Amino acid sequence: MKKLSYLLGILLIGGMIFSACSKDDDDDDEPTVKTPTMNFKGGTHQGSGTDYVAGNVTLETGELFWVGITANENSSSGSNLTNLKITRKYMDVITIVALDSTFNEPSFSLDIGFLAYPQAGTEVWTFVMTDKAGEKAQLSFTITTEAAAPTIATYSETVLGSWESPTNSSFASINGTTYNIADAKANSEKIDWMYFDGTSYGHTLAAPNDPLVEQVFTGANGPATWTTRNATKFDETGLTADQFDDIAHASEIAVIAQNANLTRLSETELGGMAVGDVFAFKTAAEKMGVIKITNTEQGSSNSLSKISFIVKVQL
Repeated sequence: MKKLSYLLGILLIGGMIFSACSKDDDDDDEPTVKTPTMNFKGGTHQGSGTDYVAGNVTLETGELFWVGITANENSSSGSNLTNLKITRKYMDVITIVALDSTFNEPSFSLDIGFLAYPQAGTEVWTFVMTDKAGEKAQLSFTITTEAAAPTIATYSETVLGSWESPTNSSFASINGTTYNIADAKANSEKIDWMYFDGTSYGHTLAAPNDPLVEQVFTGANGPATWTTRNATKFDETGLTADQFDDIAHASEIAVIAQNANLTRLSETELGGMAVGDVFAFKTAAEKMGVIKITNTEQGSSNSLSKISFIVKVQL
């Protein structure tokens, strides 16, 4: 089974609301049942425009979905709500605690987004609300995941050469094409990064707007003369080569890129690349992707070195 547990975290939590309400006096005529009440929200989640999941449903692998929950203390017990625990059990094999939140309130409201399991199968979701007296309310539903059509482009064994190499030095993730410096200038709006082997930086990929490329690629066709200089951003991922190979859908890349903090990264180059390294990137067009280094070739001089990689990018 693929090791994709890093994809199973919560995307975001929004709208957790507690309401303080006055408690009614105890009444001997109240029902003896003292468990809290809990319900799923129905209708459309306002932020995403998609329907809440409130019962058994079929989703694509890795699909984002929203759950809304409301709960109240039982008036017979007058015990505040103290804990919500959400667990997900995939194919009766893997159990993950998706949320374990503690509080002390008479009522509770929550909207929360998750990613469906990244492999096809069934997953039982269980929601347990506990009050101060230890009484519990429980809800559950089953999500059946089906494999989605691939939503990424894969460019295999792409080779770039350093600044004096006869091998092209520029790359465009929109079409997987490499360009020599003259053609890169003519297609500058497409170029996401350039490669060079620096004495200090080693094997390096850098965005066209990075100051280093002006120093490395000079002359009449250098990036300083381009009409467009895209600001691609890079970051390390910590993924293994095998985990890279398992990636098949855009939703997986989105989570990886989010974990790599690409939304706040300011660096536009990464140096010291070695075989087996996996990096995330975000293009100026907001497309996210991952790069696996498959080979580095040291030239007789740094200007003649080469690098090979595989790219997976959102369509």
